[in-house]
Amino acid sequence: MNRIRAALLVTVSLWTAAHAQDLVRAARQGDVHVYATQQKTDRRVFDETITVTAVEGDRLRTRHERSDGSAATEGMYGKDWSTLKSGVSGATFDPPGRMLAPPLEAGKSWLAVYRVKSATGGESQVKMESRVAAREKLATPAGEYDTWRIESRGYVNGVSWTGGFGVLQKVWYAPAIDRIVRSEYREQRRPGTDNVAELKQFKPAD
Repeated sequence: MNRIRAALLVTVSLWTAAHAQDLVRAARQGDVHVYATQQKTDRRVFDETITVTAVEGDRLRTRHERSDGSAATEGMYGKDWSTLKSGVSGATFDPPGRMLAPPLEAGKSWLAVYRVKSATGGESQVKMESRVAAREKLATPAGEYDTWRIESRGYVNGVSWTGGFGVLQKVWYAPAIDRIVRSEYREQRRPGTDNVAELKQFKPAD
């Protein structure tokens, strides 16, 4: 009995040690993160500064400012960074678009289906299949982070328009700061969006 108890204690200790780094620092009002963004299709490079302006229950309000002179925009996200309103495009998502499905572990997969309404009124149906591919360290301009790499593949079908196209996405999520520190998004059409963004700076609220 003592050997069984000892084995259980060792197992629990190992599990705790392995998952302690996954304790997430929840986003707070005043947090600022800056991404270096490359839009390959348009050959544009700019910084995007995202500030958490409010935490309202299970929702986050954000302000997005770009170094290319674009007007500042507002976004709304769930506390798991699921998208209700994109601060980049102004599109709304119903139900919220999920890139993460905590708690994360290697091999976990999930399906997200949602409708997107663009800022100009166009509507699409999106189906994304995601999988936690690996745990890995990632070097970014903001520093090195322990991350989960999540790979997604999906399809966008027109609702108010005819046609559709495939999409491929990879994100690297760092639990220690509760941020995606790198993302790659590519549309399988021509011309299609092909963007890469990396965390350049993270300034937590005081």
